[in-house]
Amino acid sequence: MSRKFTKKLKWSDLMNIRKGETKPYQSASSFYVGDYITHKSFGMGYIQSSFGNKIEVLFEDKIRLLVHRILI
Repeated sequence: MSRKFTKKLKWSDLMNIRKGETKPYQSASSFYVGDYITHKSFGMGYIQSSFGNKIEVLFEDKIRLLVHRILI
């Protein structure tokens, strides 16, 4: 059985390849995996996964779990 490994990019790598605008973070907004956000306290981040009303965001210092609005 073979395993497929994918390289996880670091925050600095993601910031270097960022294209387009960042969205300001607000819990009442909706976000998608791959979006770049700006948080008032944590700075710029990259959304690396989403499940339910939570998003996992990679910031420069660590990964944080934030809430967001789900569009149905």
